[in-house]
Amino acid sequence: MIVGDELLLLQIVAERDATHIETDFRGFGPFELDFATRSLTRDDAKLPLRDSEFALLKIFVNNPYKVLSRVLIHDLVHRDDLPFRDRGLDVPIWRLRRLIEDDPSHPRHVQTVRGQGYVFVPDTDAPASGWTEA
Repeated sequence: MIVGDELLLLQIVAERDATHIETDFRGFGPFELDFATRSLTRDDAKLPLRDSEFALLKIFVNNPYKVLSRVLIHDLVHRDDLPFRDRGLDVPIWRLRRLIEDDPSHPRHVQTVRGQGYVFVPDTDAPASGWTEA
């Protein structure tokens, strides 16, 4: 029987496959994530982006307002048999927050849901071009 994270993973993969035509970019707040060039810009200035940061950000922007467990995020990022380590996402999440948050200690976009995982909250006050809410 498939439950919890496995079901959500299957749904995310199915949605991705069903809507394989992906826009070239997603915007949130002052940021624009370009999928084709794997780059992130803020107010037209290109920001350095590690592969792990891009992978995390892509997962988050494609799943706004969904609580994603640490195990699910690990599985989506690694897509292999790399064993899950409970604290294995701490550094990549910390680096991503340092990159996109005005105050990484009080994140607005990548928020922790205690005991459940993380949720991505785009800046809905002034959505950037390319953002479409589901």
